[in-house]
Amino acid sequence: MANIGEIAELVNSKNVRLDVGSNTYIMIQDIHLHISRRESVDAMTDGNPFYSYGPGDNWFTATLFVTTPELDALNTLNLIDSTGDMPSTAWKIVYTDRASSPASKTFACTGVLRDLDVLKRSKGGATIEMFVRITAGSITVS
Repeated sequence: MANIGEIAELVNSKNVRLDVGSNTYIMIQDIHLHISRRESVDAMTDGNPFYSYGPGDNWFTATLFVTTPELDALNTLNLIDSTGDMPSTAWKIVYTDRASSPASKTFACTGVLRDLDVLKRSKGGATIEMFVRITAGSITVS
């Protein structure tokens, strides 16, 4: 039996990054990845519940410190195209452990940047808060 959760496998917050297409965003303050399935509950004749599961209801939110290149790049991902659709984008959240070997685990998905808020805080740096709806049915972990 193998040990799970060795100290060298711990991922520190500073070792999490967001890759969007060919761009790497390193000024992440917070990131929240939500992986879930829609659930339906039906009553059976014996009174017990019957659970069934549907497509993914997956999304993530992130807060980044504002840098000027991010303002242009992220705004482009939120523009509606000529058919009225949002651009589908490849997103990767990369987690690197303390040992850096294996180098990382990557959650890869396709989604749309639905919400983009740029905030001027009373103290500290300005931030970007964003919501990404994961449109593909699954998230790949590699």
